[in-house]
Amino acid sequence: VRRTGPGAADLCYLQVVRPHTLGRLVAAHAAVAAAAPAPAVLGTADRDGVAVLEVRHGEPLRTRLLGSGAAPDPVALVDLQRRLADADPAGLPPARRADVDRHAGVLAGLLPDREPTIRRIAEVARSAAGGPEGVVHGDLYEGQVLVDQRGALSLIDLDGAGTGPVLDDCATVVAHLWALAQWRPAAATRITRWADAYVAAATGIVDPHALRHRAAGVLLGLAAGGFAVGETTWHDTAVERLAAAARLAGIADEEVLMATSPRSHARPAR
Repeated sequence: VRRTGPGAADLCYLQVVRPHTLGRLVAAHAAVAAAAPAPAVLGTADRDGVAVLEVRHGEPLRTRLLGSGAAPDPVALVDLQRRLADADPAGLPPARRADVDRHAGVLAGLLPDREPTIRRIAEVARSAAGGPEGVVHGDLYEGQVLVDQRGALSLIDLDGAGTGPVLDDCATVVAHLWALAQWRPAAATRITRWADAYVAAATGIVDPHALRHRAAGVLLGLAAGGFAVGETTWHDTAVERLAAAARLAGIADEEVLMATSPRSHARPAR
């Protein structure tokens, strides 16, 4: 919900959540905003579950990657994640983590002939670990990062922020970028180059092999997304994303890896 007043200073956003989760939202914003650019909470209506949020100006990183303006240096996002990880975690619960086994089960139900490959990817993703723990966004991808006119980054949509492995946030970034490249093939080269540079930058805080393997598990969840929203091309989407997950997991399943459609021209981050 957006409210405009007589001046720019009166511009704010209202976020409505279940009243019993409002405390978590306020704590998340306080923790993140103390360490990295993010909307401050200006006020609350506790009984109604409403938080009044400061506006952060800019456009989504996704828009920049699709060709509108210069994309920021991926190092800037990794630096933002470092600062966030070092934030005071007081009052924050553990962040929600991708449920790889549940994602695998759903996808195996949609693509039963690919179940062995799906289960192997899930096993690889589960084994991925390591790197620092701290405060994390919980659902970090290119739509949750704003880029202002100076190229500075800020984070939005902090509902899922909490404590956990930085690896999970990094893997979510990579998986979503690969899915975006498949969805928008005209910008695939630009997106995958940025993803490659992000992986290279992130190796300063996480193991690159663990990052790719964990990203494969996130892609298992994204693979079923088309079916969940009723896309007529959900099967093609699922097979394409499964092929990407197999590559990221280092699994040489030729039947899956050769799966293509007219939209499938990109490659995953290495």
